[in-house]
Amino acid sequence: MAAINRAIRAEKGKIRVALVKKISSAYELAENSPAGAPQIKVTAPSVLTGDTALKFGSEYVQFTGQTKDPLGTKVDVQVVTQNPTTGAWEPKKDQNGQPFPLPAHKKGDFIEFPAAAWGSDPIVIAVEDSSIDIIKATILHEVGHSIPPGGRFQLKDVRDAAPTKNATSIMHEQQGGKANCLRYLPRPLAYDNPAGSKEENQWEKIQRP
Repeated sequence: MAAINRAIRAEKGKIRVALVKKISSAYELAENSPAGAPQIKVTAPSVLTGDTALKFGSEYVQFTGQTKDPLGTKVDVQVVTQNPTTGAWEPKKDQNGQPFPLPAHKKGDFIEFPAAAWGSDPIVIAVEDSSIDIIKATILHEVGHSIPPGGRFQLKDVRDAAPTKNATSIMHEQQGGKANCLRYLPRPLAYDNPAGSKEENQWEKIQRP
């Protein structure tokens, strides 16, 4: 980030965007995790949800629900394995047919999460293996997140449609949809919304003269 900051100087009222080949985020464990733990706690607000399987130590894992905690964010975790026929990720079982236990981990261990973009200042976009349409939509998505002093929208990630290919909102939580508009219809927030009852009308949140 230091090199990017030197290359793109900040200017009042302007949003800086840097395109790079690849980026990853790292989520650090906030406390020791014993073997077989159904949850882990990470030190930052987490986006570790969805169908993506991530390497965590010697195993691949998927994350589901999450709850905030004074020391970080608790996320539900299960060990998974890839079906050699379908390619789908499935819960891994032990020799007795029970869920395979997550190995123990120490505080400070981290999970690497391949990221499409960082909504930082400057915004950083990964372009490897992405089409020009996906790159442009990702830039708009991260600008939608932007906060003062560079930006003013402060829009949140939403779940616009399932599957993702049918999504049209630029603030949909994942890449790959049509992503060409803001929705007037309130959409459910993608994160910190376990009951699915929190929504955002993003058209109305845009500041106008």
